[in-house]
This record gives sequence, C-alpha cells and structure tokens, in this order.
Amino acid sequence: MIRFTYDYEGILIDCLLEYTPAVTGARERGMGGLPLEPDYPASTELLEARVGNIDILPLLRPKTIEDIEWEALQCC
Repeated sequence: MIRFTYDYEGILIDCLLEYTPAVTGARERGMGGLPLEPDYPASTELLEARVGNIDILPLLRPKTIEDIEWEALQCC
C-alpha cells in the first residue's frame, strides 16, 4: 500500500493505492532466451480518495483515476 497526494486543480486529494511491482516471466535457457511466461509491468490500483474526511472515489471520472494511478506509479 502506498499513500499519495494528488493535486487536482488546486484541490489536494489524499489517496491510498495498492502497488504491484513488475514481474519478469521465466525465460528459456540458452542463446535465444525466449519468454516462457509473460512479463507484467508494475501497476497501482486506487482504493481510496479523500478530501478531508470525505471519500470522493465514487465521484471521480475514470480518466482522473487513471491519472492518479499513473502519477503514483511514477513516484514508486
């Protein structure tokens, strides 16, 4: 879990996100090193967004949620 403060047009939103680190899948031994399993990039999922004591997560647009998750991921 990570805490992140997002600035939305001057409004500070206190966020709680779940962080999943990147995972590199298994590779074939030898010269080729072909992937046997897929790689997964690091990701975050917004669990809570608050302004003061008010939970505003249900009010946020999907694009705003994506922006918060992306910015939080850049800080990890």
